Formats: sequence, structure tokens, C-alpha cells
Amino acid sequence: MGSERLLSHLNSIVQNIEAWARENAYSVTGEMPEESKLDNLRENWLSGAGLNVLIEQDSDAASICKDLYGYQLPWVIHAISQKLNKAVEEKRIKTMAVIALLVEIGVPTELAARIFLAGIRSRVAATELSRLDAQFGDSVSAISNNLLDPDFMDTLIPQVSTPTAEWLKLILADESRRKIVVPNVTSSKLKRPLDLHKLYARSFGKNVFLCSLDGRKKIRVKSSTRRPFDQVADDPRFVFEKSGETWLLTARDPRCERVGLS
Repeated sequence: MGSERLLSHLNSIVQNIEAWARENAYSVTGEMPEESKLDNLRENWLSGAGLNVLIEQDSDAASICKDLYGYQLPWVIHAISQKLNKAVEEKRIKTMAVIALLVEIGVPTELAARIFLAGIRSRVAATELSRLDAQFGDSVSAISNNLLDPDFMDTLIPQVSTPTAEWLKLILADESRRKIVVPNVTSSKLKRPLDLHKLYARSFGKNVFLCSLDGRKKIRVKSSTRRPFDQVADDPRFVFEKSGETWLLTARDPRCERVGLS
């Protein structure tokens, strides 16, 4: 089924849900906007059109999209799905969950929704990207990882509009700012063995020690260019782990890679 037919089919489903909600879910939706208003907004909202475009059509668009489509209708759809028999209607329940997600975000496909949730916080950009012949991944986390891959991004940017390209560049720039620079600490042996498997760098005055978690066992270490212990002292993201007779600096923050250079 082509993208236009998919959008038309989705629009028809949501229109029917609106009609049902108008008659049966007043406690959730309250007084719903006129059908003519929704008919003018619905398909553009579901197609991923920019909110500024929708507001040009109707000055009430922002509140309708935020309240009805962004919260009330997805809640109604979820409530309906909970009434279905999970043992025999699992496929229908999953379909309704997808519809609720598309209505809430305002995009036409599940892939566009995943791209939005993966970090492209523009419905327009997420929808444009979803139409590319690109392997984004099958989950939000996989898409998020791909969107942080400069090589993958380089294949996307030439294919998209300038505003969408700016979103991609923003994702990379933001990740670069968040990237943790891990000090290059050479692995080493301790002069005085400690019967432990993890040590934490702690500063006391002008001195740095490798300590047990409770601080009761410790050994003084000297910072140098090859072993800048002072750069990781008192930082909970880093721990020294024992490997054989040597100690390796390990970054516990998921944004860092394990390090231990010799």
C-alpha cells in the first residue's frame, strides 16, 4: 500500500474513532471541536505537517493538536484496546497501540514515530527521514545509535531538505558536547597489593588515593602525565578494576568506552 493510501486509511480510522469518542467518551474529551474543524486538520496533522502550517489553517490548531490529538484521543484508543481479549486479539491490540502513537505524535508511519522518539524532535523532519531508502534500525534505540554515527548521517544529509539536515547536524553536535573525554591512564601495578577488585580515586587535600568503596583501605598514588589520577579523582563515573596483577581505568557511564591502556 502506497504512502498516500496508508495516510488516507489512517485518516479514516482516526475519523471513526473521533465519532465514537464524541458519543461515548465525553468524560475524557469534553466538548470536542466541530467535525468540520477536525476534518480540516486531521490529515495534515497525521501527515507530519508543521504546526505553523496547521495554525495558518485554523487558529485553534495548536490547542486541538496538543489536547485532543496529543493526549485525549490516544488515551481513548488505549482504553478501547484494553477491552479487547488479549488471548485472541493480540494483533488488533498492537495495531491500536501503533495508531495511538501516530495520533499522539502526529506522523503517518511507525518508522517516523520511532525516528521522532530517537531524537529528531521535529515531526516534519522525522516524516521526511522515514521516506528515505535507509536502514535506520528496527527499534528506537537502534535508530538512536545510527543517528549518532557520523558515517550514517553523511549518507542522509545530501538526501534531505535544509531544515531536516540542520536537525541531523544538531543531533551530532549535541552528542559531541555530551561526549565524555576519558583520561588516558596507563594500567599499572600497585606497590602495596590490596585484596580488592575495585578501587576508587579519591582526593584528600593535595593527595590522591585509590580506595575501597568505604574508604577504609587506601593507597596513595602519584599523578603524572601517564597516570593522571587527579583527573578522575572524586568522579563517580570512573572506577579502577583489577585484571590479573594490574589495574585498569573503567568508565561506568554508558556514553564512554571502557579504557585501560598500557
